[in-house]
Amino acid sequence: MSAYGLYPCPYPDEIFPCVCSFIEETRDIILDCSDANSSSDISSALNDAFWFTNRLKMFYLGDDDVVEELSEGVFKRVTFEIIDVENAKVASIHPSALLSSQDHLKVVQIRLCPMKEFPWDTLPQLTSLLALYLKNNRLTAIPSIQSPSLQSLVVSQNRIFKLEAGWQAPNLTALIMSGNPITGFPHGFFEGFDNLVQFDCNSCKLGPTLFNGTLNFRSENLTELSLIHNNISTIEPDAITGLTPNTVIYLEANHITELTEEAFRPMLDVLSYGNGYIDLWDNPIMCGCSMAWVVVEPYYFGRVLGYCHDGNSMEDLDPDVFKKFCIKMNPPMPGEYSTWIDLD
Repeated sequence: MSAYGLYPCPYPDEIFPCVCSFIEETRDIILDCSDANSSSDISSALNDAFWFTNRLKMFYLGDDDVVEELSEGVFKRVTFEIIDVENAKVASIHPSALLSSQDHLKVVQIRLCPMKEFPWDTLPQLTSLLALYLKNNRLTAIPSIQSPSLQSLVVSQNRIFKLEAGWQAPNLTALIMSGNPITGFPHGFFEGFDNLVQFDCNSCKLGPTLFNGTLNFRSENLTELSLIHNNISTIEPDAITGLTPNTVIYLEANHITELTEEAFRPMLDVLSYGNGYIDLWDNPIMCGCSMAWVVVEPYYFGRVLGYCHDGNSMEDLDPDVFKKFCIKMNPPMPGEYSTWIDLD
């Protein structure tokens, strides 16, 4: 149940065109300003009306094609736990719009807006901020982020091509960057992510070669690495390091044809101690003798999922066939990596 224009909401005329809702079950106050024509309309509703409390649960602005900014002082007299702006014309957010709630703000969502820049410098002062969702905007760069509290950052479907290293986000567990023209990461980019659990960069521009040192993780909690649809055809040795035994690596919908032992064995050595695996669905993998090292080793076999180029499932490959028709060449390659060839 919710109430409009009843305690603790002001009278509707005082905050028009915004609407206040009081959710009785949770005792939350929601302010919806989707019918506002300007940032001034929003400011008047918040700063000119009488509010019984200055702590509101959520500010919402959606499907609005008029308001272009959240200006200085717009939220001067009240604080929010959640700021949610979606499918709107908002292109800029003044730092004060966030800092007015700096001790209480937990979630900020700005999506489907023409926003090119975000006030990143406010993050160190937003000491309660847990989640920042900035999907489907027009951001092009992310600086070195400093946040003591942030747990989830989603910047998918922007235009980001520039990243800075030196982040200090010790509590960040999820970093989602999918759908951006990211071609690589600066040296040391992942060093500040000690508790990272999930990293997604699907439909980025990391291919055709994933170079040595591209993804050097430092978290003991990493369980998901997703690089789906990146036009990757070659993975260099040590391109992906810092995995945990339970990391699942999603490499679906790329152009990988061969599981080179130098690149994949170090990963499988780690994954074999837990529940982790590598998902290679929708890659044109040639399941010849070059991948015998995977098939004949029980610790590796079953931790690589996908279909071969000829349509056979990797899980259905017969180790005895590979032992019969493939031969291991000696001496081994540098690093004790082997080369398998056809017996004929």
